[in-house]
Amino acid sequence: MATEERPRQFQRNVHEILMRGKNVILQAPTGAGKTRAALQPYIQNLMREEHLLPRTCLYATPMRVLSNQFYQQYHARLTGIEQQQGTDFIRLYQKLGREPISIQTGEQQDDPQFESLLTFCTIDQLLASFLGVPYSVDSRKANLNVAAVFGSYLVLDEFHLYPLSREGESCFGARTTALSMLRLLQSTTRFILMTATFSTHLLTELKRLLNAEIVSLSDDELAQIAEGRERRFARAPAALSANAVLEKHDRCSLVICNTVLRAQQMYWQIRQRVREQEEDIEVVLLHSRLTAKDRKERSEKVIHNLGQAPKEWEGEERFGWKDGQYYGKNLIVVATQVVEVGLDISAQMLHTELAPANSLIQRAGRCARFAQQKGTVIVYPLLDEQGEAISAKPYHQSLCESTWSALQNIALDQVVGFREEQELIDAVHTEEDRELLERYEKNRDVIEKNIFSSLNEHKRGVVSSLIRDVEQVHILIHDDPNGAIQEEPWCWQSFALHPDSLAGSWQALQENEDGPGWVCKQAIAVPEGDADADSRQKVRYQWEDIATSNRSGVAETLRGALMVVLPPELATYHDELGFVLLDGRLDIKSTGYQSEPLEKKKSGRPDIFIRQQSYLEHISGLVLAYNRGIRQSIQYAAEHLEDQLQVPRGSIDQAIRLALACHDIGKLSEGWQHWAWEWQNLLFQKGWSAQPPQGFFAKTDYDSHSDHRIWQRDLKVPRPPHACESVAAGVELIAESLYQQIGEEHSELFLRAVCGAIARHHTSDAQTYKTFRLKQGAQGALQEALERAKEQGTWTYSISELQRAEIKAGDLAPSTATATDPDTCITRPRLGHLGELE
Repeated sequence: MATEERPRQFQRNVHEILMRGKNVILQAPTGAGKTRAALQPYIQNLMREEHLLPRTCLYATPMRVLSNQFYQQYHARLTGIEQQQGTDFIRLYQKLGREPISIQTGEQQDDPQFESLLTFCTIDQLLASFLGVPYSVDSRKANLNVAAVFGSYLVLDEFHLYPLSREGESCFGARTTALSMLRLLQSTTRFILMTATFSTHLLTELKRLLNAEIVSLSDDELAQIAEGRERRFARAPAALSANAVLEKHDRCSLVICNTVLRAQQMYWQIRQRVREQEEDIEVVLLHSRLTAKDRKERSEKVIHNLGQAPKEWEGEERFGWKDGQYYGKNLIVVATQVVEVGLDISAQMLHTELAPANSLIQRAGRCARFAQQKGTVIVYPLLDEQGEAISAKPYHQSLCESTWSALQNIALDQVVGFREEQELIDAVHTEEDRELLERYEKNRDVIEKNIFSSLNEHKRGVVSSLIRDVEQVHILIHDDPNGAIQEEPWCWQSFALHPDSLAGSWQALQENEDGPGWVCKQAIAVPEGDADADSRQKVRYQWEDIATSNRSGVAETLRGALMVVLPPELATYHDELGFVLLDGRLDIKSTGYQSEPLEKKKSGRPDIFIRQQSYLEHISGLVLAYNRGIRQSIQYAAEHLEDQLQVPRGSIDQAIRLALACHDIGKLSEGWQHWAWEWQNLLFQKGWSAQPPQGFFAKTDYDSHSDHRIWQRDLKVPRPPHACESVAAGVELIAESLYQQIGEEHSELFLRAVCGAIARHHTSDAQTYKTFRLKQGAQGALQEALERAKEQGTWTYSISELQRAEIKAGDLAPSTATATDPDTCITRPRLGHLGELE
């Protein structure tokens, strides 16, 4: 691995603050090295196998293309560290069928449960997981990702781009939800919040709100980073056009439009002009509605040509920027906000539609980005070719107008550096930031109440207020979705579109003469089987017509849809333009494209293949997995939480081990064991199993690729639920053990957490249990499991606390339950109201 350059002073400052157990707010200019500042402390901590930071890291960005670039860079770094330091992370993760570094975005879903060491994701993915409504994970597992966020080092990049509701006029949205999340987690979770475009007021207030330390750059550092670069701004007198771009083009130009449609139209116009004039110019279109393959290929081409050249070239090929000289192709890149952050590229001429100052400066960071470069940023008014005003969406009109006015204060020959950019930010965004923070303070309790409601209810509708009200609807293209796409529709190639955009084209799509008789269908979940039955049955979906034709009604339906599908006659994928609605706004015919399943990374494991296990074997396997990796992964969060609660070290370890030993007590019931014996006996009779049933089962044989699903449907003995039953039977045993070790003050808090984990270890909303009785001998089976889980621990338990009498059906979290009247919950005073656990 090549030797890295010495860290800059601000990067060393970030490292020192994090190692002191404090959180960081970082403001640095584009191209200064914020990503390295955020990840170098984490990589070093991992390399030295220390515990000064969590073992896992979630790096959240506002856009998918940014995550992809970072992934490639740091995957290579971890491989180099593994080779140099002799760590064993890659081998361990390969053994588990996982990647140590992964991406989790809408189009590349490699780590839906955030299991990797380092996961690059979008802010939407991170917040949805924190709220208990993760994307690409079905509702039964909705509670798992919450812990992944809580236990990770969080890097939140480009904070200013996180959306707010009602085009920024509301205090609700990803920006304020992220603030509340960091406020709630600040004592136990390390984080760094960063952007190049904090206003001075926002920077100061965030320090107060988050109890974090600010890292900024000195004038000497800024001068060092500039390295002879010069960037100038100019306001164009007329609308952005193909002619304006080509007249000023010299070897490399970047054109940024505010919407995908305008980028497609601009690309089409430039490409046609280039062909008409037989110019030797390559034109590349880059936006969010491309397949992962096309986006990757185009991004790599852009980075190859507009990125920095290597220190030493190999062979004859010359490419990229070096010492202020451009060696790439004669290239025009037309793009949307996907290049606004993260892409380490530079053009000497940047044409951009007007946007708010903070976004404009991020775009300007792709011009004269490297040492010794000189470049110009031309900002175009929001006008069409006829000089008529066009919409500022997705931005707020008043911010765009304020930015246009503030640009007048920048002289044409003035070199614009970080200080001048900061003046522009303060002029445009200070009042907006002040008003936002005031609204946030007034509504903070409401936001936090909504957060905790989401954690308890796992209802995806919360996304509209806590993440983005302009949520994108994911669109598939297929002529027979009910025949082809019955499971995991999110694992098919889809394209994201604003609900209002699709609703706005609804009438044109209806009037398309080539249409098949339906415009759009949405995916509706059809639960199959028992959700508490070892999660063996996948959720199935059927596709139902969106019948309404009213624009507002369509938009509302789309906002609540998991996925929708359009027929190939009404939407298509064009090799050059990407996803296109066939509504007449682009003169494109259908290519016949149909969505296909996304490529899944091979885990080396069968889909669902389960071998029978006794209760002791099952618990022993879980304890072994906990000891080999999970315990180390959660060590940072566990120790900090114990310190905050002022409970003895090892208290969380005890709670986890109790949960492992007791989570399947319900399977020791007469009913569950009867079903297991009947099932295993059936398999033995059919010759599938080599041995007849014996002992207390915790797992039974199951192969999803055989006839087992059909056989289970035909089995006359129903499989009883067991998760909430495990709580009802074991709550007194767990409570007594925790009380003896932790004491009265905090034992109930731990009890709620343990019982909540047990009750919902198969589905996130479980709360009721049926009448049952433990089978004779269950006490001995559980005691063996407890001893295996306890290992060398000094904590105690009393097996006599296990409930052996018949337990009547009940509710762990009844709607009538209150915190002050615990007797309303399953008649066990120590348990209280499980509905408040999350």
